[in-house]
Amino acid sequence: MKKIDLHIHTIATISDSDFIFSLDKLKEYIQVQNIDAIAITNHNTFNLAQFLEIYEALNIKVFPGIEINLECGHLLLISDNDELDSFNQKCSQVEDKITSADESISIGEMNEIFSELNNYLLIPHYDKKPSLKQDKIDQLSNHINSGEVTSVKKFIYHSKKDESLVPVIFSDSRLTDETLSLPTRQTYIDLQEITFIGIKSCLNDKNKVALSHEGGNNFFQATGDGLELSTGLNIILGERSSGKTYTLDKICKENDNVKYIKQFSLLQNNEQKFNEQLATEESRVTENYLKNFKEVVDKVIDIDIDEYSRQVDAYITSLLKFASESERADIFSKTALFNESRYEISKLVPHHQYKDGLKFA
Repeated sequence: MKKIDLHIHTIATISDSDFIFSLDKLKEYIQVQNIDAIAITNHNTFNLAQFLEIYEALNIKVFPGIEINLECGHLLLISDNDELDSFNQKCSQVEDKITSADESISIGEMNEIFSELNNYLLIPHYDKKPSLKQDKIDQLSNHINSGEVTSVKKFIYHSKKDESLVPVIFSDSRLTDETLSLPTRQTYIDLQEITFIGIKSCLNDKNKVALSHEGGNNFFQATGDGLELSTGLNIILGERSSGKTYTLDKICKENDNVKYIKQFSLLQNNEQKFNEQLATEESRVTENYLKNFKEVVDKVIDIDIDEYSRQVDAYITSLLKFASESERADIFSKTALFNESRYEISKLVPHHQYKDGLKFA
């Protein structure tokens, strides 16, 4: 595995804040971070004399490049070390066309200046501002395979996304004598010997780029002194005054886009306000979780257990009374009110034998 940083600034331009480049600090950066290859990529300019000075001062591969304002985005265009005079002349044409930080050249103009784009390595700002728009990347799809991102998180995201370009992460550094923290943003490539063609080949394959030498994309370097962290969850353990806070401060200072909530910082500023916010948040969460059951909950809260117990007892007593009265009613309904017997009419003398109550013979 080789460690590369193909985005280094050495000249203050109209697109930079003012700085004075330090070759000694660059040497320190190369040595401490064990960099195998770099590219000098200043905004819309290339200084051949300075490049040769850097090239001769370092014992690693140094490639000439330029960061171009292209179609309102930024793109790194890097060349091999041959034909430096020709590359210098082409970069001068870019410098002539871009006279302010807001100006940019078109893809057509870039094609006219550099003609054979296959001879160069093109790396646009991808998930990094100012990014080159996707439709512009599509126009250059035959020449672009990798894209620069700003963070480890974005590197991991694009390395897992099939339709994304091969992600790379570089320092985008401006090293001066006052630089205290050395950059930690570099990319490892699976290459035995550094060559321009070899780098282009690796940056065409997501399986050949990584955040760490041996840990692949599971680890990354977080501080200039070599501290590596997991791209997953990290836990710092230690006794009191063992350096936990110092380590966290160092990680925060040497990395961009870090959200760092210091211990007790929420309470130290305004404890009362914090407690009020916490109470409000708890109330909001409770309301959201119980809103579908609020009517039921309100009724349950208002229940008087003693009163409901008395009502239940009364109801059961009334049921028992009703059952008892119903049983008596059934008994009464089955009881005969009168005793009956069939009245038999006796056989009487024929009526013609009687007259006025008298019997005739």
